[in-house]
Amino acid sequence: MARLCAAGVTLRNQVNLRFPRRDKTSDGWIGDNAHANRSGWGLNGKGSYHNPAPSGYVHAIDIDEDFGAPGDSMKFAKQLAEYCRLGLDNGRIAHIVYENQVASATADNWKFRGSGYGHTHHIHISFTAKADKDGSKFLLPILKMPR
Repeated sequence: MARLCAAGVTLRNQVNLRFPRRDKTSDGWIGDNAHANRSGWGLNGKGSYHNPAPSGYVHAIDIDEDFGAPGDSMKFAKQLAEYCRLGLDNGRIAHIVYENQVASATADNWKFRGSGYGHTHHIHISFTAKADKDGSKFLLPILKMPR
């Protein structure tokens, strides 16, 4: 049975708690047939991070970009990339895709780069196998609850 990796569950729950009235129209985690037929992505180099790995874990979430206030989704994406650049994610995140750009550890040290990556209505976050059971919180400034 497919299940979302622990880090994906934690991050999604943190965003939902901090932004309870956000739009969830573009949210998701489990892939459809179109995702399953893709090549060159996913933990095993085929399919999609949105489809279960042999372990049964799904390693991706999509978070709708409408957090309720203009600019909050980009702040979130940039803070998450910086968190990863500093190694604070414990190697749990593979890449982040948003507004036609990608950020990952493979180049540019977790800075958004490129074009043509889509994801203009949601933030896509892919996780590594380290995220399967590591559900520790992501300590991003934007996720701190207001007092």
